[in-house]
Amino acid sequence: MSPWLLVVLSLANPGDTTRGTDLSFDLCLVRELHQIPEVDTWTYCEPTAYPAATGRVAAAWPAIARQVQPHVTAAVVRRLSKYSQPQMKGYQKVPSFAKVTLHPRAQHRDGAFVVFAGQVDTLPTHSPIVKRWLKVYVLYNAATEAVERVTVTVRGQVEE
Repeated sequence: MSPWLLVVLSLANPGDTTRGTDLSFDLCLVRELHQIPEVDTWTYCEPTAYPAATGRVAAAWPAIARQVQPHVTAAVVRRLSKYSQPQMKGYQKVPSFAKVTLHPRAQHRDGAFVVFAGQVDTLPTHSPIVKRWLKVYVLYNAATEAVERVTVTVRGQVEE
């Protein structure tokens, strides 16, 4: 676990982080509109940056996705959603995490840590000008060549 962030909670509620016995990384569920420090405050990087790290994460992702999938049910996604509650009542199936393509999104300490981002699903919305997605963010430690944390959240934007 990185020294700059230590959160240990249960998966009972969104916003929680766990490193269960079946996980080789931390799993964090973040409710819609809540900040994710490494995504929202670190330096942006181009999706083509860090090709070696991208290859390692892509190779590891199928196994990681299989570990994440059972923890992110449709009920969990509905709880992560702050808005569009009536529309989310019909949300019944989370697509396969294994099919998600990850790309670099942010970096810290000149690439010592890289955050990879992927879109899992497009979610129902309460307005035609609002777009919402189920997103996954993967924190990769270049020194250990390991995924330290997987964060699942709902993100959206207004398209005017």
